[in-house]
Amino acid sequence: MKKFVTALIISVLAVTLGMSPVMANSFDNSDICGLDGADCSSEEVTGGVKSIITTAIGLIGLVAVGMIIYGGFLFVTSAGDPGKIQAAKNTILYSVIGLIIAILAFAIVTFVMGIV
Repeated sequence: MKKFVTALIISVLAVTLGMSPVMANSFDNSDICGLDGADCSSEEVTGGVKSIITTAIGLIGLVAVGMIIYGGFLFVTSAGDPGKIQAAKNTILYSVIGLIIAILAFAIVTFVMGIV
């Protein structure tokens, strides 16, 4: 079981590192302000902050989905042990709660950034 958890963590890290070039390409040069001595408008700063927050929330959602899958694996391999079944149910429950929080956070950020 510990080997599976280690493999899962390594897989999540590999996917995260594999996505980093994609996330890096999603930023414009306008997202980086002040490096060349030019002044930044509030729209440029807002766009950069929104990109960073959206990427972070996306990664949190990815981890939550991975944990739901892991909880399902724990449930299937519990072999009828009540303690393992409860641990698997708790993992799935807390992962779903985390996913809902990530979706709500994304909605709030999108709403607030649309107003500002």
